[in-house]
Amino acid sequence: MQTARKGQISIEFLFTIVALFSIAIVLATASMQFIEYQKEIHLRNQERKIAEATAGIIGTSSILDQQEAKGKVHFRIPFLKVLGKAGKIPCTVEIRPNFIKVTAYDGSKKIEELVPFVKPAGVSPTSAKSGELLQINYT
Repeated sequence: MQTARKGQISIEFLFTIVALFSIAIVLATASMQFIEYQKEIHLRNQERKIAEATAGIIGTSSILDQQEAKGKVHFRIPFLKVLGKAGKIPCTVEIRPNFIKVTAYDGSKKIEELVPFVKPAGVSPTSAKSGELLQINYT
């Protein structure tokens, strides 16, 4: 049986070190993907809230149209907060006949949320970006 000389490392010890580094890399990658997934979920929830608030304002204010009045309603589109970052990112709200679409970009990744919506007759809303007023016209 051979004994290890001073300064030599056994092959089992090298395999153990390589295995530990491999496990550490896999765990680090998994945690990074989990964090990115949580950021996306947080942004999607905010987009959904904006779309639902917009739909609620249009639905509630459509009473103007039912009373044969002409009017305008303004709604300021908020910015989205990103988990782990101090700044905010802009989004775009588009109102279509069958849905409201909120779109944002986190870096190069496009995050989009669609909320079903039935646009009332006589309502001519326009699209708007964060910080802008969404103007809804009743004619």
